[in-house]
Amino acid sequence: MSRMKLIKSTIALFVMSSMMFTMACSNNTNNEQQNNNTTTKVEEEKGPYDDLKIGVVNIGSSTDSSGYTFAHTNGIKGMMSALNLRNDQVIYKDNVPDDAPDTIRDAIKNCINKGCKIIFTTSYGFQEVTYEMAEKYPSVYFSHCSGKMSNGKNMNRYFGRIYQPFYLAGIAAGLKTKTDKIGFVSAFGTAVSESAYCLNAFAMGVESVNKKAKVITRVINCWDDEKKERTAAEKLVKAGVDVIGQDTDSSMPQKVAEENNIYGVGYNNDMRKDAPNATLVSVIWNWEKYYTDTVKDICADNWDVQNYYGGLKEGIVDITELSELNDKKAEKKIKDVVKMFNEGTWDVFNGKIVTNTGKTIGENNVALSGDEIQFNINWLYKNIKVDK
Repeated sequence: MSRMKLIKSTIALFVMSSMMFTMACSNNTNNEQQNNNTTTKVEEEKGPYDDLKIGVVNIGSSTDSSGYTFAHTNGIKGMMSALNLRNDQVIYKDNVPDDAPDTIRDAIKNCINKGCKIIFTTSYGFQEVTYEMAEKYPSVYFSHCSGKMSNGKNMNRYFGRIYQPFYLAGIAAGLKTKTDKIGFVSAFGTAVSESAYCLNAFAMGVESVNKKAKVITRVINCWDDEKKERTAAEKLVKAGVDVIGQDTDSSMPQKVAEENNIYGVGYNNDMRKDAPNATLVSVIWNWEKYYTDTVKDICADNWDVQNYYGGLKEGIVDITELSELNDKKAEKKIKDVVKMFNEGTWDVFNGKIVTNTGKTIGENNVALSGDEIQFNINWLYKNIKVDK
């Protein structure tokens, strides 16, 4: 090969190499730009809650099909749906005992270790440990159900005026009874204000339509124990009751009512599915709105950490639709009281109230405060008898 041909071949090879390099650079640039555009698009499409993790500490199980924890889980699921949260964004800690501080503490720590920035503790007995952990972890937000403790910084308490629908349920029971003996399976009686005011409101609702009726109660000293609930309900049946109410968590009292061909008033969720031939109505919780609003406010840095105590008007509590088993007068009587609740013209614990020991509580034309109702009711209404 001549020198000239060699030079020409070398030049041609160089030109081809340069062109290939330029094309490669161009492709790389295009790929990088495409990747950048994709990343930007993903970032733009990322929602405000995509990285959020929420812990929920339960006394029962998030897989329960009825009762107290079932109602909370329904509320959490409603919140998840409203905010488009994935299942892996909610950490449930189930079957945590109310009276086991170390277990409660471990459950909360586990939620924090898994990245939860919002933690809901859903049972009364969790309050002390929730408060302790809120003080220890100021960057985590805590919301505790039914207790009295909060810190105004990163922990509030929340509950509802559940006594209002219990009063309505008492109307249904008072109109239905033929024996004038109505039973009530009580979690704690006068030992816990929540338990006492649920029972009292129910009994006051009974009396509003039936002055002769008595409410006979048995106390089981826990929220959720199907065996104890069954035993208490069966003893009430032996005492001659023909309607059974409850503030305990399971549907067992309703099942006992159905087994004995009498009637019942359920709690936490619609218990007609558990006892369709017995349940007149159920007192229910609608937790979805509270959970949704709280998570949205925290994520928007707009949470005021105020304690929450909504009622029928706010939609946090209610009763189910009346079953066909009810007395025909029940619907109108209940609607009349609901109207007063919603208008704010009357409430259950209003004026002078006579207890079953003859003591008088309250003052004429003065309603008890929310805190007084929530935490200081340790008496029973005059038509209540404790069966021991």
